Amino acid sequence: MSDFGAALGFIKAVTRSFVSESFEGQIVDTEGKPFVDAYVYFDEVCSTKSALSGRFSVELKAGTYSVSVMYHNIRLDNIDRVVISGNTDELKLIKLDRALFESSSTPQTPQPQTSQPQQQAKEEVKPIPASVKESELISVDVKGEKISGKTVYELYHNTLTSLVEQGLIRDELIPWGTGTKRYLIAKTPIHPSKKEFVRACEVGGYYVECNKSRQAAPGDMQRFIDILLGD
Repeated sequence: MSDFGAALGFIKAVTRSFVSESFEGQIVDTEGKPFVDAYVYFDEVCSTKSALSGRFSVELKAGTYSVSVMYHNIRLDNIDRVVISGNTDELKLIKLDRALFESSSTPQTPQPQTSQPQQQAKEEVKPIPASVKESELISVDVKGEKISGKTVYELYHNTLTSLVEQGLIRDELIPWGTGTKRYLIAKTPIHPSKKEFVRACEVGGYYVECNKSRQAAPGDMQRFIDILLGD
């Protein structure tokens, strides 16, 4: 148990077989109040941001992950570990003492849910420096052009920008997803389950869900591109 063990009631797994699946969890304080816009990291392989309810969704493959949390720009590293196996079904409650995040900011209070999606702040996407190694990038192919990014958000932003600028997106295929639970791309950042996109990127009126692992993200986007181009 880590030094934060006394403040933490952590992850429990129940059964379901999978290859790579989306799991849901929730992060709250010791009084049960949700942490809003808290980032939860799984071994730097994948990160996700909590919504108004403190809930988050993340795609993980089998493996052992070190879990870290960042809130109000204060990060607690390696607070615990979670093992994902073929029997894992869901990630349960993350409970943290709010005092661990010493910040002058006032904690955000959840607002009543409405039928409209909450406005999500756009993340800055900078040009990839020439010093970045090819092995550090994740990429897809659009009509022979290699589109890359250092993160899932960068890759999806750059890819969606290319598709929109070239007029390649076919509205009759939107929304589109890799399964029945979550969309990859839609005109409104809402999944079939009526839950908001966890980490949305918007370009030209289209939203793409960036809450995916680096391993799964390129393949899912390439499948969508291949369908668009009729490959």
